Amino acid sequence: MMVSGNVLWLIGLVCAVWVIYDVLAKQKKMKDVHKVLWIICAILFSILTAIIYYVVVHHQKRNSKTKTVRRNKKKNKRRK
Repeated sequence: MMVSGNVLWLIGLVCAVWVIYDVLAKQKKMKDVHKVLWIICAILFSILTAIIYYVVVHHQKRNSKTKTVRRNKKKNKRRK
């Protein structure tokens, strides 16, 4: 039982560090208020925050890249 608690604590720590690092180092366009909220949530609810952060922020980035690629393909088809 104690080993599983230690593993869960380590996973939580890694999740919190990842969210904090990503917010501070990679999210240049994010407002400071949002950064602070993500960091506080990462400290309090590390694993849950990491899952939500991944879905909200990284999924949003992936969708915007996909839309940009689709727009560029449509523009290229029109030019031909």
